[in-house]
Amino acid sequence: MRRRTGFTLIELLVVIAIIAVLIALLLPAVQQARESARRTQCKNQLKQLGLALHNYVDSNRYCPISWQTNGGWTETASISESWLFGILPYIDQGNLFTSADQKQLWSATVNQPITLKVMPMFLCPSDSSSKGTEVNLTNLTASTAFAVTGYKAVAGNNWAWGTFTHNHPSGRFPNQGDGLNNGNGWLCRNDNGNGPVQTQLRDVTDGLTNTLFIGEALPGRCSHSAWWWFNHTTATCSIPLNYYEKNRTIDRTDWPNNYSFASKHVGGGHFTMGDGSVRFISENIDINTYRNLASIDGVETVGEF
Repeated sequence: MRRRTGFTLIELLVVIAIIAVLIALLLPAVQQARESARRTQCKNQLKQLGLALHNYVDSNRYCPISWQTNGGWTETASISESWLFGILPYIDQGNLFTSADQKQLWSATVNQPITLKVMPMFLCPSDSSSKGTEVNLTNLTASTAFAVTGYKAVAGNNWAWGTFTHNHPSGRFPNQGDGLNNGNGWLCRNDNGNGPVQTQLRDVTDGLTNTLFIGEALPGRCSHSAWWWFNHTTATCSIPLNYYEKNRTIDRTDWPNNYSFASKHVGGGHFTMGDGSVRFISENIDINTYRNLASIDGVETVGEF
């Protein structure tokens, strides 16, 4: 008699079970490795933005600005520029920068391709919730999907709305703040055509290594996210880090509570410091320390963070 070879049903089930266990053990390690790579890429992008800021300063003697004219609040009524648009020549996007007509509105035909241009360098790879464009953005045409950013400039720690109002006496820019009309970060958008504030690095008297310049944000969770629009590229540190990400009931249009910083990285988010270095800040950082790091001339004593 010829003897048959092969697996019995029991043996096959055991092999399948072993494979399933190995896969279950392997997947978390693979996912962790992928997230580690994404975090490294995010950190590198923020590093490049920091270098771009310093190259901008070397060429212009002051930091990039976010400004508007005409007192308008929509892309059909105001000529404006964000700091991200201003640094395009310093991140190998000079052609995109020169293609814009800065004397015309963003709604002008010549400028519309820029408003739709997705910039991978402005997006954290760990934030899979955003594909680079969003609709229903504040100030902008609701039905249009505009290109967004996951990195915003630190406007300081003063804030006049929502749960985390805060007023620090170091406000140095009258009528220039994102909140209490006394912005104390390195960059604050100008309001109602008062003229852009031109911050120089020497104005950062708290020290470049102790001042937050750029941080992570989640464009899918905040309706202020267009990278080219002056009112969408700054955020406040009055609101705790990752507050709106941890509180999922906060709507994306709730700007009093989400005009701030957040990330998809577990436990905190990356920030570019004034000296160009990148630090990972814990979401559990003391709120006073977090706020002190956001001002440029608060004369606070900042400990370990």
